[in-house]
Amino acid sequence: MKKVFLLIFLVLFVISCQTYPQQQCPDLDYSKCPKQVETKVETKTITTYVCSDLTEVKNKLDCLKADSDGWYEVTSFTGSNARKTDSFKINSNKWRYTASCSSGTGFNLIVYDVNNPGGTYVDTVLLGQCGKSEPNYVYSGPGEYYFDMGAVNIDSWTIKVEAQK
Repeated sequence: MKKVFLLIFLVLFVISCQTYPQQQCPDLDYSKCPKQVETKVETKTITTYVCSDLTEVKNKLDCLKADSDGWYEVTSFTGSNARKTDSFKINSNKWRYTASCSSGTGFNLIVYDVNNPGGTYVDTVLLGQCGKSEPNYVYSGPGEYYFDMGAVNIDSWTIKVEAQK
C-alpha cells in the first residue's frame, strides 16, 4: 500500500510540475517544467522612394531632376493633328508649358482643369506661331490638367510641361 501511495504521489508531482511555470515548480526537477521566454518585437516603418533612374531616396522630391532655377519636367506631348492630350498632375503652385511646332500655319492651345471639363479654361494660346517657343506660366496651383491642341496645317507639335520644385 505504501508503494502505491508513493507511486501516485510521484505521478501527481510530475503532472503538476509540467503545468506550472518554472518559478512555481517544486525544487526537485526543472527539466520537465515549461520555460518562460520573453520576446520583445519592435516595428519601425521607413519609407523610401525609387526614382525613375532606380536610385533610392528618402524624400520623393529628391527624384526630381530640376534645373538651376528649380524647374523639372512633368511630361511632354507630341502630335501632328488637333487633339486633346492625356491628363497630367501638377503638385506645385506654379507651373509652365512651352508649345512649339515645326513648319505650318499655327495652332490654338487651351489648358483645362480635369475637374472642370468643358468649363472655363485655365490658360490659352490663340494663334501660336511655329518657330516661337516662349514658356507660358500658370499659377492655378496643384491639380490635374489636360491640353486641347488645335493644330492648323502643322507637320508636328510638342508641348513640354514643367513645374517648380
